[in-house]
Amino acid sequence: MIQRKGALGVALMVLAVICPWGMSTALGNDRVKQAGRQLAEALDSDPNISPQVKAALKQYIAAVDEAPGALEPTEDMKLQFAGRLDAWFNEKEQEANGGNVIARYDKKGFGLRTTDDQFSLNVNGRVHVNFLNLNHDSDDESRSDGFRLRRARLAVSGNLQEHVGFKLDGDFAGSAAKLKDGYIDLKHFGSAATFRAGQFKEPFGYEELRSSRYDDFVEQSLATDNLAPSRDVGAMVKGKLADGVINYAIGIFNGNGSNKTDENSDSDVAGRLQFKPFKNGDNECIEGLQLGVNLTHGRQKATDSAKEFETAAGTSFLTLGDMSGGFRVRYGADAQWFWGPASIQTEWIKSEWKDVKFGADTNESSLTINSYYFGGTYLLTGEKKVEGRLHPEHNFDPASDGWGAWELVARYGGLRAQGDVFKTAEAVSGGTDEAHAITAGFNWYLNPFTIVRVNYVNTQFNDAILIRSGMSKTESAVIGRLQVEF
Repeated sequence: MIQRKGALGVALMVLAVICPWGMSTALGNDRVKQAGRQLAEALDSDPNISPQVKAALKQYIAAVDEAPGALEPTEDMKLQFAGRLDAWFNEKEQEANGGNVIARYDKKGFGLRTTDDQFSLNVNGRVHVNFLNLNHDSDDESRSDGFRLRRARLAVSGNLQEHVGFKLDGDFAGSAAKLKDGYIDLKHFGSAATFRAGQFKEPFGYEELRSSRYDDFVEQSLATDNLAPSRDVGAMVKGKLADGVINYAIGIFNGNGSNKTDENSDSDVAGRLQFKPFKNGDNECIEGLQLGVNLTHGRQKATDSAKEFETAAGTSFLTLGDMSGGFRVRYGADAQWFWGPASIQTEWIKSEWKDVKFGADTNESSLTINSYYFGGTYLLTGEKKVEGRLHPEHNFDPASDGWGAWELVARYGGLRAQGDVFKTAEAVSGGTDEAHAITAGFNWYLNPFTIVRVNYVNTQFNDAILIRSGMSKTESAVIGRLQVEF
C-alpha cells in the first residue's frame, strides 16, 4: 500500500510541478501522454530506485521540453522537481532497508516518523500572553491591570506500532508546572473506535473541547468557564461513524478534576454526541451545520473544595462553600454553523446539585444553574471560517502589502443560579445569583500561527459585588492576547 501511494504521489507531483507551464498544449501531445504513462507504470511496478524509473523520468522531462507550444521549464524548475524526486527516492531506499527516521512538519507540529509509518513523535506548543484593563473605576488604585502569561504549553505526542498513541502536555505558566493532558490511545479499530485512558478533557461541551489555540474569544463564556467539567482522570471510547456524520464519546472519570486522585468508589459518567448531518452533501450553505448534546452524572461522597464562579476578567461573583455528599448532573446542547467567512455558535449548559451539604451547613440543599451563550464571527478579509487553524490569504508582511486576516467577533451570554442553598448564609459566602456578559472585539491573524485578539467585555450583575476594592453591579474590561502556536 505504501509503495502504491508513493508511486501515485510522484506521478501527481510530475503533473503538478512540470505540466502547469504548458498545461493545455503539453498534455495534448501524444508523446507527453505516453511518457507520463510509462513513468507511472514504472513507479507502480518498481517503486525502488532503478534504471527503468530513471529512464522513464528522463523521457518524460524531454517530452515536456519539446512539446509544441509549451513554455520550456527553466533550470530552476527542473532542479526543484529533481530535488523532490530525489527525496522520494531516498525515502524509498531507506524504507527498503528498514524503518529509518525522517523529519517533517504538519498540522500536528514538528516531528519525526519512521518510513514504514509504524512510529512517530510530534512536538507542539503554544504561548498566550494576556493584557487586562479593568476600568470599572478609574480612581481605584487597587487595580492590578497589566500583563499575564496565560498559557505556556509544550506537548509531545506520537504513535507506537501505528495503533497505539500517546500524549504528554504540560503548562509552564504560573508558579509551578502542571500536567494538562497525559493519556494513551488504543486505535486498533480505526476511526470507528478509539480507547483512551489517562488525564484529558471529559467529553462535554463544544467550547470546552475546542482547543484554546482556536478559540474565537480571549476567554471562554460564563457558561463554559464555570460549568463545563474540563479535564479529569479516567477512560473513554470515542469515534466517528457514517463517514464522520456522527461523532461520539462516552467515558467514566474520577470526578475530582485534573491532577487529583479519587477519594471514593463513585465515579462520574460523561458522554457526548455530535451530528454533522450535511457534512458530505453538496449544499455549501448547510454543510457546515453541526449539533451536539452532552451529559455527565456523578455522586460525591467525600468533601469537594469550594466552588467559585468568575467573569472573563477573573472577578469572583459567586462563591459556594465546600460541598459533600449528594450528586451532580450536567446537561448540555450546542449548535454551530460555518458558512464562508461567517460562523454562528450557541450553547446551553445546566448543572444540578442535589442532596448536597454546602459549607458549614449540616442540612442538605439543592442548587440549579442555567447558563448559555450566543456568538458569531465574520472574516472581513474573505477567508473561509474553519474550526481549526486559519490560513490568511495574505500573511502580515507590510513590505509585500500583506496585512493578514481580520475578523469581527461578538457574543452574549448569561448564568443564573437558583435553589434553597441561598437560604443559608453558611453555604454561600457572597456574590450574586445572576450575571450577563456581552463581548465584542476582533481577531488579527498575522499568519496561521500568530494571532492578536482584543475583546471588550461588559458584565452586569443582579446584585452589587466586590470588584477590587469597591462594590458595583457592572464590570467593564478590555482583554487582549498575543498568541503563538506551532
